[in-house]
Amino acid sequence: MGARILFSEGSSLTAREFLSVLGPAGHHIEVVDPNPICICRFSRRTKRVHRCPPASSDPLGYLDSINGLLAAGGFDVLLPTHEQAWLLAAGRARLAPDAPIAIASAEAFSRVQSKIEFARLLDEIGLPQPK
Repeated sequence: MGARILFSEGSSLTAREFLSVLGPAGHHIEVVDPNPICICRFSRRTKRVHRCPPASSDPLGYLDSINGLLAAGGFDVLLPTHEQAWLLAAGRARLAPDAPIAIASAEAFSRVQSKIEFARLLDEIGLPQPK
């Protein structure tokens, strides 16, 4: 059997694409999402959908839900599939220190999300960019 993977959401097409690749590879996929009828629910590859508070209106509740699922669920990895990645990076300290997630720092996210900071980064690493 493959890895036990928890998706950070199940409503995006990105999550559905991850599901269509990881599911057939033999991985056990569960999803956390505030929407009980999220798109991933309708795949036989999804083993379970866990309800959670919306990350947009209750970010701390969302993080607490993730933390509880990781503590109790025996997951090998949390896969951030959409914009929750930034929230997980910014709220990393609220998650257990051994939470199975590989994610960039909130500072790294800020650097590539800001046009000015991203332009500076491209200059630093010597990549061309439009004027």
